[in-house]
Amino acid sequence: MKKAYIFNSIKGLFFLIPFLFACNKEQNELGLELLSHDKLLSLFTDSSVICSLSTEYDTEIRSSRFSYMLGNYVDPITGTHSAAFASRFYLDSLSVDLQNYTLDSMSFVMFDTSYFYGNSKVPQTISIAELHEDLTVDVYTNYYNNAILPEAITNNITRIGEKQYTPQFNAKNGFHYTFPQTYANNLFARIKNIYSLDTTKHHVDSLLVQEFKGLYVFSETSDAAIVRYVSPQIYIYVSSGATTKTITLLPSPTSFQMKDESDPSHIYIQSLSFFNHNFSTDIVNAIGSTPQDVYYVQGNAGLKTNITFSNLDLFRDSIVAINSAVLYIPIANQDCQDFPYPPLLNLRIYDSNRDLVFATLSVHFDSVRYTFNCQHFLTSFLNDVAPADAYQFEITVPDNNVFANRVVLNGTKPEEIKLVITYTK
Repeated sequence: MKKAYIFNSIKGLFFLIPFLFACNKEQNELGLELLSHDKLLSLFTDSSVICSLSTEYDTEIRSSRFSYMLGNYVDPITGTHSAAFASRFYLDSLSVDLQNYTLDSMSFVMFDTSYFYGNSKVPQTISIAELHEDLTVDVYTNYYNNAILPEAITNNITRIGEKQYTPQFNAKNGFHYTFPQTYANNLFARIKNIYSLDTTKHHVDSLLVQEFKGLYVFSETSDAAIVRYVSPQIYIYVSSGATTKTITLLPSPTSFQMKDESDPSHIYIQSLSFFNHNFSTDIVNAIGSTPQDVYYVQGNAGLKTNITFSNLDLFRDSIVAINSAVLYIPIANQDCQDFPYPPLLNLRIYDSNRDLVFATLSVHFDSVRYTFNCQHFLTSFLNDVAPADAYQFEITVPDNNVFANRVVLNGTKPEEIKLVITYTK
C-alpha cells in the first residue's frame, strides 16, 4: 500500500512539471508584446540646475506682532545693530470706580525670554518715553514697505526715565521700573478723566488710545545684547482707605478701528519694532555681489540670501512627474559660541507681484548644510506658465524679528549649492 502511494505521488509530479514550466514561460513574456522598453516609466535624478546666491538687505524685518525686541550689539562680522519698540496699551479690566481711589504708585514691567543676541551679561540702560503720535496703519505700512523709520513717532516723545538692567531670563524676575510720582499722578489724572466721561465702558480701548498713545522703549548702551521681551505691562496701584487695588494696562491685542472709519490714519496697530543697522565694510561690499566666497543670513541685522535658478525652465520641455526636489545650501565654518547658527532657515518664494506663494522651513540641519524640501513648489511650477526668473527665492531666518542668530553660507564650493530633482518620465 505504501509503495503504491509513492508511485502515484511520483507519477503526479511528472504531470505537474510541464505545467509549471508552461506557467513560468508565460509569466516572463507577459506584457513584453504590449509595451516596448522605451515606453516604460523610468526614475531619474538630476542635479544640473545651476543655483546662484547673493546677499541682500532684508527690509521686511519689522513687525506689529508680539515681539518686543530691545537692545544693542556689535556683531564681529555684520556690524552694529540696535532694536527698540513702541506699544500702545489698553485696560485689562476696570472693576473699580476710579473717582473713589487715589494713586499710590505706577510701574512699567516686562519679562525677558531666552531669545537674545550678543553679550547678555553686559548691563544696559533702558529708557522709557511716552508717545505723542499714534501708531497707525499708515505708519506701519510705510515703514514695512519702504524701510523708512517713522521719525515722527520716535522723536515726538516725552522721556519718563531710565534704569540700568541686566537680563534675568527668569519667569519670576524681569525689568521693573517705577514711574516718577509726578508723571504717574499726571497719567492717572488723565485716565480718571477719560472714564468720568463714560462710566459704562469697562474695556475702553477706544477712549484710552486717544489720551494715552503708548510707550517707546529703547536702549542707548553701545554694545550689549538684543533681547526679546514679552508681556510689557503698566501696573497702577490705587487705594481707598484700607482697600487696595491693582489696575493693569496691557499691550493692545488687536488693531483698533474707530467705529466705521476706513481711513488708515484712524486705524491703530498694537506695537511696532524698530531696527537700525550700521553694517561692516565686508557686508556693504557683499550686498548684491555674486559670486562670493560667503553669503549671510541674519534676522535682526536685516540680511538674507537670494537664490537664482538659471536653467529650471528646462524641466518644462518634457512630461515628468516630480518625486522629490531637495535644495542643499552649505554652511561656512565661521561661527562662535556667542553667535550660534540658527537651528532652522526659511525658504520663501514670491511671485512677480511680491505675493508669497511658497514657504518652507529647512528639514535637516547639521554643521555642513541646510536642506529644504521643494517638491510641492516645483510641481506647481511645472504646471504654471510663469518663467523661473519671475519668482524671487529667498533664504531668511524664521520670524525675522524674533530670531537673531547669524549663519554664514559657503560659496567656495558652488557644486555643493544644488537642487537635486528626482523624477519619473
